[in-house]
Amino acid sequence: MTQSVPNGFSMSELEDLLKNAQEEPTPEPKSIDEVTQEEVETIADRVLSEALKEFNDPLMHKAILVNIINNFIRWHNAMAEKCIEDKQDPQAIACWYKDAGKFQAIANILFTISVGENDWYLNK
Repeated sequence: MTQSVPNGFSMSELEDLLKNAQEEPTPEPKSIDEVTQEEVETIADRVLSEALKEFNDPLMHKAILVNIINNFIRWHNAMAEKCIEDKQDPQAIACWYKDAGKFQAIANILFTISVGENDWYLNK
């Protein structure tokens, strides 16, 4: 009978196996048509919970908000610039820039709200 399970591996054999191992394929993100509101909120809660496991402080909430707001500002400005490139209606361009400005106002307000004495975002 042939033995299919080895008695052991050397460290170099394990390293070779690791080098040649195939990575698990990353699933494609779902589109908005493929998820429910509850699923999206569950994912958001899970992400926040994971962050708080590493640093459980109100400053983590604020850091996440700052990142999200900055992403929205960049995205709205990029959409406005794409509308300009595509020579779209000036009102559409203005709407994208206007909404970017609203997110900037949110950021400005957020930077005036203290979440503790070590809040490095305060009054930026």
